[in-house]
Amino acid sequence: MKKLISLLLVCLFVGCANTSHDRQDRAIDLSALPAPAQEFIKRHYSDVKIKEITIEKRASLMQYNVDFKGGIDVQFDRNGVCTEIQCKKPGAVVPDEVIPAPVLQQIRKLYPDKGIVKFEHNQRLYEIDLADGTELTFNRAMRLIDIDHHTVE
Repeated sequence: MKKLISLLLVCLFVGCANTSHDRQDRAIDLSALPAPAQEFIKRHYSDVKIKEITIEKRASLMQYNVDFKGGIDVQFDRNGVCTEIQCKKPGAVVPDEVIPAPVLQQIRKLYPDKGIVKFEHNQRLYEIDLADGTELTFNRAMRLIDIDHHTVE
């Protein structure tokens, strides 16, 4: 009997934990994005058609995902700050203006002819992927702390 009760308690705990982390995604209109996200799109992607905008909610996370036609995906945090840009279409690159100047200067010095195809940042790190598969990681002080070379097929 104790085993059965213990098993039921474990199942209940796991079930509650899983439901609190379930994602809730739903489509929204451009006008439902926070103002900074709308301005970012207008400034950097006004000539690219939007395929879909979704809001993603999890227990402690809320973010907006904007998928553009042509293979560009942009993520914004709950305040409308851009946290990630990913260019999946060959030839598409992240606009230089969205990369912090000290980071961009180092990239252009080390890899002057390589396009930036992914930009991601959080409170601690900036992660950059170049078109040739090179991944660069910068710390909060915008110092280059890691370089990984991968080949792109």
